[in-house]
Amino acid sequence: SGGARASVVEAGADFEAERARSPCARVLLTFTSPSRAFQQFGPGRGWWLPYLLIVLVGLGFSATVGSRVGWETVARNNLANSPKQQARLDQAPPAQQVEQLALIGRITRTSAFVLQFLAPLIVGAVVAGVLLASFNFGLGAAARFGPLFAVYLFSAMPALLKSLLAIGMLLVGVGADSFQINNPVGSNPGFYLQGSSLPHWVVGLLSWFDLFLIWQLIVLAIGCSIVANVSLGQSAAVVFGWVALCSLVAAATAAFT
Repeated sequence: SGGARASVVEAGADFEAERARSPCARVLLTFTSPSRAFQQFGPGRGWWLPYLLIVLVGLGFSATVGSRVGWETVARNNLANSPKQQARLDQAPPAQQVEQLALIGRITRTSAFVLQFLAPLIVGAVVAGVLLASFNFGLGAAARFGPLFAVYLFSAMPALLKSLLAIGMLLVGVGADSFQINNPVGSNPGFYLQGSSLPHWVVGLLSWFDLFLIWQLIVLAIGCSIVANVSLGQSAAVVFGWVALCSLVAAATAAFT
């Protein structure tokens, strides 16, 4: 009787542990307890669920932008952040300006929808590959591509809140005229400096100091430290170091284009 009771208790514990490791539970734990979200995290551990959520929220975001802002307005606002491209457009005859804006708007619309499916997979693969090389060759770890890829997708869950907030703001009519598709919410200093006299590369650099991005990077660093079996400090140094490098490269590119 005692052995049977112990078996039942063990089976119940195993069931609870497995349920805690389900994709749905992991998604929720990325918000409440990231260190628990990535425990016993092997390859293919339910990465399809965060990918599906990213796609659905992204499609909702694109649809809202199209209905509340309009893709020609998005194109016009994007051009305002690129003085050289704006100058070339201004030099064209009025009729040609209208045609070019319409074309850019159609390209932006198509890209906005298509990339919702492709971007998470492509970016996730690139990030996982870079982190794999950094941990294994730089720190002598024994990380694997699959878990790192899944960790990246799960770490993107906090960033979905930014898209949902942007959708909500557009639905109530806030900020549609000055909407910037690459920086839609005031969660970073760059948002409040758009249209200022500061150089565009400075505004772009300040946009990297985004609360949702920092939250995502913290979750990514926690997940990587667990699946790569390195210290949290080492993982954070790798993750934040690469992002710092990317931000500087992006700022330099914006300064010279």
